[in-house]
Amino acid sequence: MAGNGFEEVEPPATKKPRTLFLRTDVTLEVEARQIHVNRQTLADHSPVFKGMFESDFKEKHMDNIPLPGKKFEDFEIFLSSFYYNEFQHTITGNHFFAPKQ
Repeated sequence: MAGNGFEEVEPPATKKPRTLFLRTDVTLEVEARQIHVNRQTLADHSPVFKGMFESDFKEKHMDNIPLPGKKFEDFEIFLSSFYYNEFQHTITGNHFFAPKQ
C-alpha cells in the first residue's frame, strides 16, 4: 500500500488499451480515396501490413501509401473485420435524434 492509503495496482501487461479513436499515423489511398489508419493496428491484424511496416520496404517510412488495384469497398470490409468491430452497432430509429419542430 502506498503512503497515501491507496493500494497501487499494476495494469495487466498483455492487455491493450481500448479506445474509440486510435491515433492515425498513415494514410492509405484506395481508388483515389484516403483512409486514415494506425500502422500498429494494421500490423497486428495483417501479415501483409506487418511485413510492410516491420521489414525494409519503402512503405515503412511513407505517410501516404497508394494501394493500386484494390477496391475501396473490399478494403473497407477488410478493415471493418477488425478495426471497428468492437464499437460497431446497428443504428435504428431509436438512435436518431432529430431537432424538435
